[in-house]
Amino acid sequence: QTIYSTYLIGCMLAMILLIHPTFGQENAAYSARNELGISMLNYASRPSGHVRFDQTFYAHPVRGVSYKRHMSRSAAGWLYHQKLTKSQPAPAIWTSQGDYEATIVKIGWERTFSTNRLNPYVVTDLIGIQSFSEGSFGGGITGTYYDFMADRWGLGVSPALGVRYRPLRWISLFAETSLDIIYSHRRGGFTQISLNSTELQYPESTRGFEGKFNPLATLAINVTF
Repeated sequence: QTIYSTYLIGCMLAMILLIHPTFGQENAAYSARNELGISMLNYASRPSGHVRFDQTFYAHPVRGVSYKRHMSRSAAGWLYHQKLTKSQPAPAIWTSQGDYEATIVKIGWERTFSTNRLNPYVVTDLIGIQSFSEGSFGGGITGTYYDFMADRWGLGVSPALGVRYRPLRWISLFAETSLDIIYSHRRGGFTQISLNSTELQYPESTRGFEGKFNPLATLAINVTF
C-alpha cells in the first residue's frame, strides 16, 4: 500500500508540473494520432505459481511502455515487465520463498466515447505472457523441503475499461482496469529434500485457464503527436 500511494502521488505531481499557463488555450478536440507512453504503476493480482505470496494484490511501479495509433478505432500495444521477490521472515517453522518474473505483451483495439479532455474508453486486447519462478518451500514437523523451478507460457484475452485525461494537446494520462483470461502451459519440477532420504525429483507439466484481475492495469503518462 505504501508503494502504491507513493507512486500515485508522484504521478499527480508530474501531471501538475507538466501543465503550464497555456492550459486554457487548448481546444476540447485533438488531432494528434499517436501516443507513446510509460506505465507509472500497475497494481495486479498476485501471480500464480509455487511462490506463496502473502498479499492479494501487488504494485509494479514503472514496468511498461506502450504505443497507440488513434483512428476511429485505435490499435493499442503494451509491453510490461513484472518482478516480485518473496522472503520468509525468520524464525519460521514453515518457509516459502522465491522469485517471480514475467514479461507481458498486449495488443488490441480501443473504442473511445468522447473527444473531450476527459473521456472513457473500452479495450479488448490479446495477451501473451512468459514467466519464470524459482524458490523453495516446506519445513514443519517432518523437516521436508522442496526446491522448485517453473517456466510458463500463455495466450488469452484481456478486456479493459479506462479513462483518459488530456491536460495539453501533447500530453495525456490514462488509467485502466482489466481482467486477464489466459490459457497457459507451466513446465518445471520439484526437488524433495528430506533429512532421512535422498533427493527425489518430481517433474511437472500443467495446462489450463486462469483468470487474473488487475484493479489498476496501468496508470500511464503519454506524449501525443
